[in-house]
Amino acid sequence: MRGRPHFKSARLQERRRKVFIGWSVILLALALGVWVFFYTASGMSWWTIRDISVRGGSPEETAKIENLARGFLYGRYYFTFARANALLYPKNVIEREIYDRYPTIANVSVGLSNLHQININLTERVPVALWCERIGVIAAQTLGNCFQMDDTAFIFAPFATTTATTSPFLIFSSNLSTTTPVGRYYTNGSRLNNLLALAQKASSAGLAVSEFDDQSDGTTDILLVEGAKFIVAPDTDLPTALENVLTLINDPGFGGVANLSKIDYIDLRFGSKIFYKAKK
Repeated sequence: MRGRPHFKSARLQERRRKVFIGWSVILLALALGVWVFFYTASGMSWWTIRDISVRGGSPEETAKIENLARGFLYGRYYFTFARANALLYPKNVIEREIYDRYPTIANVSVGLSNLHQININLTERVPVALWCERIGVIAAQTLGNCFQMDDTAFIFAPFATTTATTSPFLIFSSNLSTTTPVGRYYTNGSRLNNLLALAQKASSAGLAVSEFDDQSDGTTDILLVEGAKFIVAPDTDLPTALENVLTLINDPGFGGVANLSKIDYIDLRFGSKIFYKAKK
């Protein structure tokens, strides 16, 4: 009589073990079936990306960017979902990689043309000025390595070594503690555009600016082709400073623009007060 409960308990445990194994097999089969379904479905040809169209860059960049993007379409996510699937392709990753590898690109847009093609539209940066490593201390001397800047003050590509007097762009120089300035900002875009606007207004008044040279004390030397330079501070009101300079130059006692070659510098850091020093 006492052995029967033990016999029933053993049979119950065996039954539970078989039920557990049975459910485990069923769940494993279901999981395998789900995996096979997603593996197969995500890789079906009718929504697999095969073509990549790149527009807006140079022919050399276009070919490289196409190969770059294609590399991200190989393989699968978690050994399951096809990366080349039109609904799952890594759009954001492709955009980020293009930005990181090609500083000459200002904007990237990646999108589907259809279920078999993605379009990559590029907008290249347009140079508006140069940032250069200075070798000399006057505008006419040879400059060091020069790099192109866009209107946001982003330095994006090398430029041929030149001289300030022959450069097709205005030149900016400063101390950037890096082996290469590419991928960095010279300053903020607002300040750069204010300085460019100042140079344009000065040119309209007969004063040819060749370079803006940032100094270690925070001031900026504005070098003129005529040989003189203006000194401004970060808080200098540039339009007002230019008006003050023109008033000084046009004064009969100064002698006009022609006499700028006799001036070492004109200091504009003190509001309406102007100080200048003649060359020895």
